[in-house]
Amino acid sequence: MHKLLILLLGLTLFLLLGYWCVYIEVAPAIQKDIASRATKALTDIGFGHIKLEVSGRDIILSGTVADASMRGRIDKAVQLEGVRLVTDRIKVSQPVPRNYPFRVESKNNQLIIHGWVPDANTHHNLIAYAMELFRDKDIKDELSEQHGAPENWIVAVRAGLDALQQLISGKLQVNTHTVDLSGVSASTQQRDSIIQALSEQLDSREVRADIRVQAPLPDEIHVDLSSDLQQKMTARECQQRTTSLLEINAIKFHSGSSIIIPSSQQTLDILVPILQQCTQYRTLIRGHTDVTGSKALNLRLSQERATAVKAYFASKGLPAEQITAQGVGESEPIADNATPEGRKQNRRIEIIIMEGS
Repeated sequence: MHKLLILLLGLTLFLLLGYWCVYIEVAPAIQKDIASRATKALTDIGFGHIKLEVSGRDIILSGTVADASMRGRIDKAVQLEGVRLVTDRIKVSQPVPRNYPFRVESKNNQLIIHGWVPDANTHHNLIAYAMELFRDKDIKDELSEQHGAPENWIVAVRAGLDALQQLISGKLQVNTHTVDLSGVSASTQQRDSIIQALSEQLDSREVRADIRVQAPLPDEIHVDLSSDLQQKMTARECQQRTTSLLEINAIKFHSGSSIIIPSSQQTLDILVPILQQCTQYRTLIRGHTDVTGSKALNLRLSQERATAVKAYFASKGLPAEQITAQGVGESEPIADNATPEGRKQNRRIEIIIMEGS
């Protein structure tokens, strides 16, 4: 029995010694072989910059790649014969490109949007925002999804679209460090207001504006207080002057709201001295919408817009008790709601001069 134990102990020591010798001699060769094959595999797929460490039959990866899909390709490439475990410590970075272009052109009945957008969700929301803001235009979506949008990119884009919507026509370009806006505005006051608002919103970007002013209104529309407007006008004269002005410059609001855009505030400012000569008559302000949205919502919006115009006139000194605001929603179209141009015409403010109390 004693001899048997000595024999078993000797055999165990012999096996341990043999394993140790094999490990010392063979393990480095296995490790070197795995490192060589893994390095070649990474180089072959264009990721030779990835750091690779081999411990026995285990691989540890580290470094930086542009997106998560690249990590998957790398992991798959090093799953080689003889490899037991791959530990992936690769970081994903999304570097800001030197330029991240976004361009919009507004002309006639079309809005063309092209450039980059960071992801599918932002893409969808941005187009929905543009459709709401430019409801009278057909949207042509030419955007491509590309990661790496600069900081506060969506803020700059939305502010730029808001500014572009106030122009008669124009172009917007948002880059990594700049916002360029060009086009035609209704007045010098509107142009200055747009540029100031955009600059205040985007203090981290340089705003470069090239906006020219549309030709002034015809002479007969301008108010001349030194002539016939010194006298009270007849109701017919008041109506003619008011209607003529609104036919040229319709009162417009920010999409879906009762906030009057700056160019339309200027139109109302021109109307004020005309209506001051008509205070012996009652003034009815009627708001209209197109058929987009529910009837209840359109009725409420038309009332809010008519009320906003009344409030603006009252703030300029016109007697509020002589002014009535009425919203009629979509019930009185003057054009076909099936077309963008028709819907644009149906969204309107009427001002009616009425004799009597």
